[in-house]
Amino acid sequence: MRMCCRTGPPLPPLAHVMSVWTVFVYLVMNAVIDGSTSARLPDIYWNSSNPIFRIDNTDHIIDVNRGNVAYEYDQVNIVCPMYSKGTREDDIETFIIYNVSKEEYDSCRITNSATARTIAVCDKPFLNRYYTITFRPFTPQPGGLEFSGPVLMMK
Repeated sequence: MRMCCRTGPPLPPLAHVMSVWTVFVYLVMNAVIDGSTSARLPDIYWNSSNPIFRIDNTDHIIDVNRGNVAYEYDQVNIVCPMYSKGTREDDIETFIIYNVSKEEYDSCRITNSATARTIAVCDKPFLNRYYTITFRPFTPQPGGLEFSGPVLMMK
């Protein structure tokens, strides 16, 4: 019984080593991801009717990664507004959500568009759409978000 469907010449030594290395990296990453746990923070419904966005509300600060051990990272879902067909266009909210500096957050204004990073684009109002953010000090994904502080603030 054959276990492999590959035909042709045998793999050269470097390709074989790279194949073994790829499998090894995959197994290690799965072990790290499966071995880590995280807290699921409450979903954040990103729309103007959510009370966390009221100016008089001070409940917009969320502690993340508090009490976690190494390789435990909290996650939160940002849920985009969703509307039924037939909703008036004036009643539909769409958003682009950015990760900005503390100064830009305090002034509620993007001053350096080169450093403002898009986190979520809520521009499909008739689809159920959400974005999951994992709060970790480093990311295994090129260009991924990295967070070093314990607090997420929203305005």
